[in-house]
Amino acid sequence: MWWKWGQWSIRRRFARLHSSHAEAPSTNQTDHFEETKQIYTAKLRDCTNSRSLPQARRLHAEISSIGLIRDHFVANLVIHMYGRCGDIASAREIFDSMPRRNRFSWSIMIGAYAQTGHGRDALELFQRMGREGVRPSSVTFVVLLSVCADLGGAALGEGRAIHAKIIADGLAADPILCNNLVNMYGKCGSLRDAKEIFESFSSGRDVVAWTAMIQAYAQLGHSAAALELFWAMVEAGEARPNRVTFITALGACSNLHDLEEGRKIHRYIDRYEEEERSDVLVATALINMYGKCGSVEDAREIFQGIPKRDVIAWNAIIAANAQLGHGKEALELLQRMDLEGVRPNQVSFVSALDGCASIGALAEGRSIHARVRASRSLASTTLGNTLIHMYGKCGSLAGARVAFEEMGGAAAPRDAVSWAALVAAYARHGLSRAAREVFERMAWEGVQPSGVAFVSILAACSHGGLLLPSRSYFLAMSGDHGIAPSMEHYGCVIDLLGRLGMMEELMDLIAAMPFEPGGIEWRNVLGACRTQSDVENGSDAAEIARELEPEHAAAYVMLFGLYSTEEP
Repeated sequence: MWWKWGQWSIRRRFARLHSSHAEAPSTNQTDHFEETKQIYTAKLRDCTNSRSLPQARRLHAEISSIGLIRDHFVANLVIHMYGRCGDIASAREIFDSMPRRNRFSWSIMIGAYAQTGHGRDALELFQRMGREGVRPSSVTFVVLLSVCADLGGAALGEGRAIHAKIIADGLAADPILCNNLVNMYGKCGSLRDAKEIFESFSSGRDVVAWTAMIQAYAQLGHSAAALELFWAMVEAGEARPNRVTFITALGACSNLHDLEEGRKIHRYIDRYEEEERSDVLVATALINMYGKCGSVEDAREIFQGIPKRDVIAWNAIIAANAQLGHGKEALELLQRMDLEGVRPNQVSFVSALDGCASIGALAEGRSIHARVRASRSLASTTLGNTLIHMYGKCGSLAGARVAFEEMGGAAAPRDAVSWAALVAAYARHGLSRAAREVFERMAWEGVQPSGVAFVSILAACSHGGLLLPSRSYFLAMSGDHGIAPSMEHYGCVIDLLGRLGMMEELMDLIAAMPFEPGGIEWRNVLGACRTQSDVENGSDAAEIARELEPEHAAAYVMLFGLYSTEEP
């Protein structure tokens, strides 16, 4: 066939062109080589953009058959193509087979590892690159710093080593690298290093530098400092905030539950930032902020103003309503979402199930569970845990158990939260024995119980009046599992001792706690005193509770009830 002859002819020409014993190629051969190279270069780039692995393998076979794979430029493109298509093994095979590698080959292979989530392999290859005396480019450093940022605190040492290499190569003043260093140190948990780099900028900081530093503060729990730096950025005028800056600042407001600060940023966006005002991601961040800060009305107003709502915006408004106790509205929004042709995802159903739990909407919760069952793509551990919680709050222990037993596969493996949710469901309904059975089964299956699981099992023991098991679990927390008891754990034991009338032991426990009890703990003591008609300790507990929470009327009501039980 003529096409087979053509393929054989191309192979022969490339074999002659690359043979060490062949004569110097003619001008026609060189032109043909370059023409073919350009054709396959275009095909490789198209395949890289489409990320089609079958097509990538076909192209690789063609390129290998005609000998073009021996060209450094083409081989690098093939490595990059396989990296983007997710076949890291093939990319590495080509890299290792190259007789000579230039620094672009190393950079592309490191980038392929980074893109496919093999950060550790990328760092190991970088170390080998250094041992072979290949100098990284600034692009390679950017990729490596991003890898360290993704790995977090576990890669802080490697991040510092890369930083030292950047300084040694004379690239310390590169603004792009400085921005990535700030981001890396922030993600790796070293605020001091991030701040030092940020303050060392020799010229004006751009929006990326400011935003990276604001993110570093916010990610490391310094939300107030993040907001201070945001306003310092605005005042300095070196760079205007962008979408990411606003989203980060609004997230800091959410963490602080600072409604006024959130409204201040919202006013700034409305006044000065026309582009961000119509940005759906900024609008979604505003909805999240208003929801976390307790203003569902503001969240709804922002949502109504979004012209084209995506699934993320719908999820934000459903979550805002569910979090603030508007479960009925959250479920109505899920129905509207369906009617408007936006397909719900796992996050949508998690928020809607939280809404069901808040209002006891068991029928609606079962309907959502049926939709989850019908679509395997929706199965997840988080969704399964939320189903257990919903059934427990809605009073269907059978449903909670079914949701728990349905978990366990690869798509939705059980975690410590799954077990704790089932224990909590039984404890909430006073089924202490069933709660203990689940807790013990968790231990038999080798699952490390969380602090939340211990709160649930201690609550179950309290409801059942089980003193010895409660003592055993409480001691096992720190002794066997390394979990320091919190006020919630002590509160469960206080409640149990009060139910059993062990007032002396209760007061001894209060005195021995490693932190000062709050108003709720003293009200628990007062409740126990009322049950046991212990006026003396009850009066003291009421006085302390009123001092800690003068606006809380429960202590006054409980004290009145205690006095009314006294014999005249």
